[in-house]
Amino acid sequence: NLVYNYGAALLRAMGDTRRPFYYLLLAGIVNVILNLIMVIVFHLGVAGVALATVIAQIISAVLVLRCLMAEKGPLRLYWRRLGFDRESLRQIIWVGLPAGCQGIIFGISNVVIQSAVNSFGETVIAGNSAASNLEGFIYLAMVAFYQVAISFSSQNFGARNYQRVFSTFLLAEMCVIIIGLSMGFAMWLNSQSLLGLYSNSATVIAAGMVRIKVICCPYCLCGMMDVASGALRGIGYSLTPMLVSLVGACGLRLLWLATIFQQAEYHNITTVYLSYPISWAATLAVLLLCFAFVLRKHLHKPALTPAIG
Repeated sequence: NLVYNYGAALLRAMGDTRRPFYYLLLAGIVNVILNLIMVIVFHLGVAGVALATVIAQIISAVLVLRCLMAEKGPLRLYWRRLGFDRESLRQIIWVGLPAGCQGIIFGISNVVIQSAVNSFGETVIAGNSAASNLEGFIYLAMVAFYQVAISFSSQNFGARNYQRVFSTFLLAEMCVIIIGLSMGFAMWLNSQSLLGLYSNSATVIAAGMVRIKVICCPYCLCGMMDVASGALRGIGYSLTPMLVSLVGACGLRLLWLATIFQQAEYHNITTVYLSYPISWAATLAVLLLCFAFVLRKHLHKPALTPAIG
């Protein structure tokens, strides 16, 4: 899985998003077919599903490696030339480590929120889980533009085409706004039917609808926050999104649960869910200011070469 992700990231960095998608699609189809064969034909159960997943991951990794070996230019993979370059490794750690820490920060805040959700009982837990799964479809649609923001901003920033960095950022933000609002509104309108796919319990569906009503419509804020974070990371400021997320996503949510949520009149599940859009909006506002400040320093510098975006 790591081999595929690294190889796919290299291809996407050069503007090739189709082949990684095709390889993943093929691996997914193989995974589904093998799941059926392992479970229905060979009766292997969970072990068969795990084996099918491993085989599918190997297929995706082999395909992306084969693609890199056939490439011409800087992406071509030469096995005999593999080795560590200290400067490249330093830059990778400088960009990648804060990104990983940022993911951990969000994970910690989500654990705390899940603990608050669990205090309301099994029905709310089940409804929250179902609604969260549905929200995942919106997030997957928006996160694609986070990848676009990283790739295009880094390429254009490297070419000193700072005006195009800005225009690419605006286009990515517009896309996540449109996708987030349209999909979120559609999910809100059809929330009862969609939640019914996960449970036939009226109380579980009602509990899930509470989360969808609070989170889905402003979910575009999450996508906008990710795009701003990706754009900053693409132009080399990876530490900034991590620090902002530490305060805005983790700190603000913990503060919200420790203060507002503890008040008797606000001690309800809606207050817990409100911590998401509020933290998204606050984090987004700070990230936008950081991006504007950083880019403003470079806008008047001349471009080197044409870049994509």
